[in-house]
Amino acid sequence: MFAALAAVATACGGAPTVPSDVPSPPDQVIREFRMDTYARGSLAWSLTAPEARVFDGPQRADLDRPEVRFFADEKPGSVVTAAHGEMNTRSRDMVAGGGVVIVSTEGARLETPWMRYDSQKDLLFSTAAVVITRGRSVVRGVGWSARPDFSEMEVRRQRGEIAPEDERFFRQRP
Repeated sequence: MFAALAAVATACGGAPTVPSDVPSPPDQVIREFRMDTYARGSLAWSLTAPEARVFDGPQRADLDRPEVRFFADEKPGSVVTAAHGEMNTRSRDMVAGGGVVIVSTEGARLETPWMRYDSQKDLLFSTAAVVITRGRSVVRGVGWSARPDFSEMEVRRQRGEIAPEDERFFRQRP
């Protein structure tokens, strides 16, 4: 019995332990975060967020309400907004979630719960549900990929109604 009491006393009086599931604090917290990325000497996209928490070890930035503005030949292109996001600070790949909205310069609007951006391929994509609206046309699907300027887009498991004036935008691949 003495051994049992000694074990309890040792356990209670020992050094406090930190639970292993407690996340590490960020290395930096940046308010009014902005990052510009260039390709071939021209601005490719600009990311802003009211706050970013940067973790140096995993090369990650957690973003509140990120907004990404894409550019083509220095001209503004599509804009991506989301409730939250995460960016790999080395590769510039991103994940956005919490209700993603992408608006193109031609007036198309893409809505999806989450998406990824592959910076090497310059490709937005997701396996989630998607709704694309342009004018009176609405296309719904599950799984999609698109160039940031919507010049190339693929929607899987799609269904929808295309208004005659929007046929060019939603044209099928041969």
